[in-house]
Amino acid sequence: TLGGTQGGNVILSLRCELERQGMYVGDWSVMAESSVGVQLDINPTGKWGGTVQLLGKDTVADNWEDAVSWAFLRYRFNPDWTLRVGRIGIDQYMLSEYRYVGFSYLWSRPPMEFYTLASFGFFDGLDLAWTTSLGSGTLMAKLQAGQMGNTYEVEGNELELRLKPIFGGTLHWESDHWLARISALRLRFDEREDYFPGTQLLAEALGNPALAPFWPQATAYSDDFLLDDPYVHYLSAGVAY
Repeated sequence: TLGGTQGGNVILSLRCELERQGMYVGDWSVMAESSVGVQLDINPTGKWGGTVQLLGKDTVADNWEDAVSWAFLRYRFNPDWTLRVGRIGIDQYMLSEYRYVGFSYLWSRPPMEFYTLASFGFFDGLDLAWTTSLGSGTLMAKLQAGQMGNTYEVEGNELELRLKPIFGGTLHWESDHWLARISALRLRFDEREDYFPGTQLLAEALGNPALAPFWPQATAYSDDFLLDDPYVHYLSAGVAY
């Protein structure tokens, strides 16, 4: 996929994804949208198989580890049950399987209002899927468990966000014309952070005693940024025709 974009100014940046570098000065760039990928599928037997997918794009971290977006072994117990172990695509979005394959959807990019914030593309762990025929289509139920992370830029500083463990489930029904999906995910932030990632400077400023005479509620707002409960519950649902 090759894309040229112009956007941003000295203060505000344009980002198609939070993990990519922001565009600030309003110049043209091919780095904000372009990507290149290759995928290798191996199926030595009817039961055993595997997939490796490499994805190259401009990111904040720019490391080879994150370029490996899929790398898993697959075992089919029977036509209905499948187990995968390794680095697997996170199965929470309508475009989970082909988000970076530009000719697979009608837009120039996936809708930014949703997918800019959906910056986790894969996790390290396992998933177990069960499929069966239902009506005119196929129903799949899947359970996932593992850990994931990503690197972002916040106020000019790199922020590594790590979530472990994660537990999730997906119900997915697809026919020739219709696709319906509902997914739920439970995440836990790494305990190394006292504040929600990226909010420590703001929280400490609100908690400054010098602010109390002018804004008594500031300290209470500061406490809201603390990760007292490091768990996040994520629910998504969608229908496509």
